[in-house]
Order: sequence, then C-alpha cells, then structure tokens
Amino acid sequence: MTRKNLSYARHVSSFLPAERGRAMTEYWYNIKTHEVEEDRLSDWSQLIGPYKTREEAEHALEKVRARNEAWDKQDDDD
Repeated sequence: MTRKNLSYARHVSSFLPAERGRAMTEYWYNIKTHEVEEDRLSDWSQLIGPYKTREEAEHALEKVRARNEAWDKQDDDD
C-alpha cells in the first residue's frame, strides 16, 4: 500500500463507528428449516438475507411474496 493510500485508509477509518473491528450481526432466513440464523450458518442456497434484525428475517417470506406479486403485476401490465 502506498503512503497516499495508507493515509486515505486512516482518514476513512476515522469516520467508522468505534466498533469497526467487530462485525455486525446479520440475520438470515433458512428456506429449508424455516428458522432464522444468526451470522449465516447454512449454505447460501438455503438462505434469504442478510437482514439487520431478527424480526426482519422472520418476515423474509412475506417480503419475497410481496415482491413477486408486484413483479407479476408489472409483467401483466406490460
């Protein structure tokens, strides 16, 4: 890393939250088990997400259904 890049990286990191060393918890909805997972435990092919909160992940299928219905309606209108 050049001095210029290193300086820029230090500048940018000064704007990050204090917990920048810790990863934020992400929540995933598992379409096979129908359970919410914290920090992705299963294979990607089984998951919807990530979501910021457990509650958002719990409603993942509702969000998918709503989006699919909206896209289907848009296709019908075209």
